[in-house]
Amino acid sequence: IGKSADSASPVENGLLVYTIAITNFGPDIATGVEITDALPTGSLSYLSHSTGEGTYNDASGIWNVGTLDPLEVATLSITALV
Repeated sequence: IGKSADSASPVENGLLVYTIAITNFGPDIATGVEITDALPTGSLSYLSHSTGEGTYNDASGIWNVGTLDPLEVATLSITALV
């Protein structure tokens, strides 16, 4: 699992995009994959997200990835207001 932000120095009232990537290094299929990563309270306000795999609940911060084949990569991008 890796996490990055598009800015190391976000500005107040600006946008910040977090990207979380997860890779299944195998050798087996991973099932029931779930990641929890809530935005810091008071610092950021959730605006939107995009993911090619699974579902994301912005209220709980839970990304239900589901199933990942060996060497498959799934990403989640979260846009927040600083």
